Amino acid sequence: MRALCRPILKQQGLHTADIFLSWEEIVGVSCAQVTLPTKFQRTATGDATLHVQVLRREATEIRYHTPKIIARIHQYFGFPCVQKLILHAVDSLPLSQPNTSAPQEEREEESDSSLEARLQRLQRAICDP
Repeated sequence: MRALCRPILKQQGLHTADIFLSWEEIVGVSCAQVTLPTKFQRTATGDATLHVQVLRREATEIRYHTPKIIARIHQYFGFPCVQKLILHAVDSLPLSQPNTSAPQEEREEESDSSLEARLQRLQRAICDP
């Protein structure tokens, strides 16, 4: 998946793509189930802001853990690539999480459609001004 996204995201920097593609690995499974990174913005001064959708019912908890999430992003990349996290409370996340109790064949079909949807969402997030 990274190979497909690299041309689209080359001008934004590899860490930008990895934030979206490795979100679950960066923040952990429990946090990734209730959050979704949607936009990465860099200012003229070089500071970066990451916009993250969070389920409304978990927004207070995630807001409390914002410094920890930023620290995990820095730890994952080995340098401070995000200075600010902006949380957007939503009733549901745009992509449903794969059902791990489904048979393998069904999970593969969901994975293929999920991959396409994630790539489209990622391209929109990066290309939006």
